[in-house]
Amino acid sequence: MVMLFSSDCFVLFYLKICGFDQLYNWQQNQNRHKEFILHDGPPYANGKPHVGHALNKILKDITNRYKLLRGYKIHYVPGWDCHGLPIELKALQKQSNKNLTPLQIRTLARNYAQEAIESQKAVFKRWGVMADWENQCYFTFNAKYEVNQLEIFFKMFEMGLVYQDFMPVYWSPSSRTALAEAELEYNKEHKSKAAYVRFTISKPSTELNSIIGWAGVAFDGMMYRNMLNGKELPFLPAHHVTPGKGTGLVHTAPVHGHDDYRVAQEHGLSLACMVDETGKYTWDAGKDLYGKQVCLDADDTVIDMLGDDVLQTSDFIHSYPYDWRTKKPVIIRASRQWFVDTKKLKEKAIGLYSPFVSASDKTIIDHVKSLFNQHGSDCWWNLTEEELIPKEELSKIGLGGHADFVKGTDILDIWFDSGVSWTTLPEDKKADLYMEGIDQFGGWFQSSLLTSIAVRNQAPYKIHGLINMYSSYHNRAENKAKDPSYGADVLRFWVARNSLAPQILIGSSVLERCNNEVFEVTELYEDYKYGSVLSLIERFMNSQVSAFYNTITKDRMYCTEKEGSSRINCQFVQYHVLNSLIKALAPVLPHLVEEVTRYCPWIDTSKGDSSVFKSGWLMSEPTWNNPDIEHLIKPVLDIKEDFYSAILSETPAEFDLIINASSRLYHLLKQLQSEEMSSFSPLTEILQTSTTSITTKQLYVTPDDTLTVDGLCKVHMKEGFFEPERYILVISPALKYVCERCRRYTSDHSNSPCERCMTVMAGEWNN
Repeated sequence: MVMLFSSDCFVLFYLKICGFDQLYNWQQNQNRHKEFILHDGPPYANGKPHVGHALNKILKDITNRYKLLRGYKIHYVPGWDCHGLPIELKALQKQSNKNLTPLQIRTLARNYAQEAIESQKAVFKRWGVMADWENQCYFTFNAKYEVNQLEIFFKMFEMGLVYQDFMPVYWSPSSRTALAEAELEYNKEHKSKAAYVRFTISKPSTELNSIIGWAGVAFDGMMYRNMLNGKELPFLPAHHVTPGKGTGLVHTAPVHGHDDYRVAQEHGLSLACMVDETGKYTWDAGKDLYGKQVCLDADDTVIDMLGDDVLQTSDFIHSYPYDWRTKKPVIIRASRQWFVDTKKLKEKAIGLYSPFVSASDKTIIDHVKSLFNQHGSDCWWNLTEEELIPKEELSKIGLGGHADFVKGTDILDIWFDSGVSWTTLPEDKKADLYMEGIDQFGGWFQSSLLTSIAVRNQAPYKIHGLINMYSSYHNRAENKAKDPSYGADVLRFWVARNSLAPQILIGSSVLERCNNEVFEVTELYEDYKYGSVLSLIERFMNSQVSAFYNTITKDRMYCTEKEGSSRINCQFVQYHVLNSLIKALAPVLPHLVEEVTRYCPWIDTSKGDSSVFKSGWLMSEPTWNNPDIEHLIKPVLDIKEDFYSAILSETPAEFDLIINASSRLYHLLKQLQSEEMSSFSPLTEILQTSTTSITTKQLYVTPDDTLTVDGLCKVHMKEGFFEPERYILVISPALKYVCERCRRYTSDHSNSPCERCMTVMAGEWNN
């Protein structure tokens, strides 16, 4: 579909005339007994839409529109994730003043997020995504949403599911923040420095003095000297060290490795961290290392400091974690963080940051919630401790003065922030479907599942769909899809295509195939196989409708009597085929089908409720399912295949055809042509010949310019049983002249219409 409308025309035609902007509210007000809830995982309010947004939103919209046609009331509330460092970094890019207060940064970030939301919202509407975009959206920076987050966090805290600890976490020096597992990407070509280092043993063990070779027990009680600081340190056993790689001896950094940390805890080692938030060594590491960057210049400095004790160095290529936003290496660095005790939930752990206050009494939390409702979360920075927790509130619970409280500066993890979006669902209800990209599985999806189970003891969804919807565009900011060159429905078609017949007769046979397609299309929509839906419809349109039915009925539509029964029968079939195609394609191509509907003569577009989506799903008549029609047509198609193979690329209308058939086949063909010879029978229409003759009489003499073909077809006898029947085709050039009107070889005179056309024209003149 080529885009025919300007932006203004699009708004007028689709949004106003076709009612795209009112469809969601219309269906919400209908008295429907079935409800379908699709929860929208919030996209990041960070920049303009790209192909990933298209995949996400359009797949959801196809699902919703299909369910709407099936009679469901749709509940779909779009949302946006409005917090996080990436938004702050984008908002600060054009700021020359780097000494901003937290409130100033928050204001800039909020303004940037709001601009991104409006930009994305306009494009989502352009793509035809059905929703109440003006009144029913959720935003994670809204006061009500933030209050719900605080409530959920406190409930989890009360249940003992939240705790604070000092332990190694993935840390991104480039964005100065801790990262969850879901926020990591792995670079398989990362280059590190490997080194074999010699250490002086200051206290050998008894076993080492008495054995040859290496064994774990040989190091019990043995000490070595650290050449950088002169400290005497022990050898420690650890399960994560194996002799299969390197020497079987590895350096341990308790605050920079998960396994190292566990070993240090077990043996009471120091857990001091000498690397700051930017990944640089602090003064505690000594003047030589101070300010050096881990994984960069610090490596060479350490090797230089070790001197001759470095026996060998080499580059080591391996898989290493990177920050998914900055695309730069991360480190493991211990810091004090808040965590969910997943052992109690029996789910995979994800890191969470602490919320707002170091007191746990519900009275205080409720008071803070009321402040958030009134002023938003900015009040945490606007108000003093005395204003945040008034003296009368403290006296209610018998706690001390304000000096006993500290205003926390930790923040909630962005996955927790967006993961509790299930609170926007209708009260006490699950979503029927979660449909997000597979890259959301470890973060948003897990957080959503974890928090819902923790607080409600149930999953937030009935069915979840994890779609590989991001692999084609990941990290390609230039891959925009705001205004596709060929229109929104071409983009929708591509999305559906990438998510996820024999020719028969005239009227009844096409309707029978259409009936089968109806059931197949419905099943595919139910299974969310939208690509297969389009493939099925394409095959039906190309092979059944275009290549077969429209081709063989072209003569009857253009050249027979306007009100003749054969032409009206064809219009009846075309009406039902078109109506079925409109309904089947509507979820995927809503703009196209609404436009087509405006030109359907049987639809009164003057009414305001003529939208396809207000008319229900496609239906089929039981009478269309007639296997006898297929059994009748199948032998004719076998004959047609042999006939076309014999004439090669010649036009079939230039030939007369005689079918010398067996008795059983002859009586079958008589159902499609009662005369011995005809130019206008259904049989001739299917074969597209000039004339067709059927006979059982043997032909002893054939003209020189004829072609004879022996053939075999199978005739249906009873259920599951077919009998082979022989025939001979005698093919000869058409004897009659080309009709000046219908262009078929059916005229008795040159440069003159055929008898059929003369009769039709005479009838028109008389009228």
